[in-house]
Order: sequence, then C-alpha cells, then structure tokens
Amino acid sequence: MRAQIHEFYTDIYPTAEEVDSVCKLGQGADTCVWLVLEGAGFRCTYHNRIDYLQKRFREGKTGAKKDGCVQVIKFVPHEHRVTNVEVPS
Repeated sequence: MRAQIHEFYTDIYPTAEEVDSVCKLGQGADTCVWLVLEGAGFRCTYHNRIDYLQKRFREGKTGAKKDGCVQVIKFVPHEHRVTNVEVPS
C-alpha cells in the first residue's frame, strides 16, 4: 500500500493484490467498508472517512462490515511528513 500524505488528509492506495487479500473485495461482511472505487482505482478512506458511508456503517446498512485492517489502523499519518510513503505491513 502507498500513502499520499497531505497537510490535512491522507490517501491510501492498496495494490490489486491487497484489494483481494487485505481489503477482501467481494467477500461480503469480511470486506473493508472503507475501500472505495474511484476513477483512478481503489482507495482506502480509513483515515479520511466519508460522512455518508460512516453513517451507514454505524447504522449497520453496509454489506461490508470490516472496520479497517491492522496495517492501516497501525499506520499513523501525522508521524510522517507530507509525502508519498509505503504503509508498513
């Protein structure tokens, strides 16, 4: 996973392999709720949660039920300067 750390937010981009093995795309409740598909590909929104998605998740209205992965949860963006970094495994 690569993280793009900006001054006020962080974008995390999992590889195609990580989308399957870590984010568990297509695996029902075991899929991470913070995985989103955009024009450029998949992005993890764990560190900048989308309001409507967070609300639906809290209300139990999402098919995906996994609340992040260990790799992303342990990653602390503000410990890095504004840059592109590898998210440690």
